[in-house]
Order: sequence, then C-alpha cells, then structure tokens
Amino acid sequence: MRNAVLVTMAGLLLAACASTAPAPVGREAIAPVAEAWLEAAGRKDADGIAALYTTDALMLGPNRPAVSGRDGIRAWFVALPNFTRMATTLAEVEGRGDLAVARYTFEMTLELPGIPPIEERGKILQVLRQQPDGRWLIWRESFSADTSRQPGPPPRQP
Repeated sequence: MRNAVLVTMAGLLLAACASTAPAPVGREAIAPVAEAWLEAAGRKDADGIAALYTTDALMLGPNRPAVSGRDGIRAWFVALPNFTRMATTLAEVEGRGDLAVARYTFEMTLELPGIPPIEERGKILQVLRQQPDGRWLIWRESFSADTSRQPGPPPRQP
C-alpha cells in the first residue's frame, strides 16, 4: 500500500511539472500575423495594421523616437512614403507560453516624387504576445534597412 501511495504521488508530481511547462510556439502560430500585416499593407489599411498590435505596443524604427500604441502605429503607417511592393520572409520563430520572438527580412519598393524608385531591404524583429482570446499580436517591434541613405564618411587619404 505504501508503495502504491508513493508511486501515485510521484506520478501526480510529474504530471504537475509537465503541465506547468510553457508550450513551445511555432511558425504556424505566428505566420498568420505576418500574412495579415502584408494584406493590410497592400490595401493601405492603417486601421488593419494597427489592429495587429497590442494597445501598449512599441515600434522602434531607425533614426526616430519610439512609436507607441495603436494610434501612434496607425499614424506612422499613414505617414509612410508610397510603396508599390512589400514582401517579408519569416526567417525564425522561437517562443514559449504567451510570448514569441519572430525574425523577418523585408523587401520593398518606395516611390517618391521626382526620383527613381528605391529598392529597400532590411530586417524586422518582433516580440508577439498571445491574447486571452488566443490571437497573437505584436507587442514590440524593431526594424532597420540594410543600406543607409546617409552619406558615409569621406574616403581616407593615403
């Protein structure tokens, strides 16, 4: 009887430990967010873009202050230069429980008045948070281009 009680207690302890380990998060959970972002961007739908972020989201872009919240992200998207093409590639997803990190590359074509189209490539890093209803939303985001539009330092003279 004593052995049966010990075995039962050990089994319950193991089950409790296993059930508290956060479940891994994979590409299949996060890819729909990326697809929805591209679809909304293609429609130039600023409200659709903002809805993919948490209400307390932070967007950390290059050479500017952080953008916060859905209203700030909506305004950022509206102010983007005209783009005729945008594509992302989901390169990596790692997560546990209600948090996931996703790394992307992006390519886009910007069209500005009076100059030839600009081809831009870069990278994006997102932290996504699962909501109580099961949806994944972008909580933190950082992105930058692989090329700089800033003039570099002058060449060194020998």
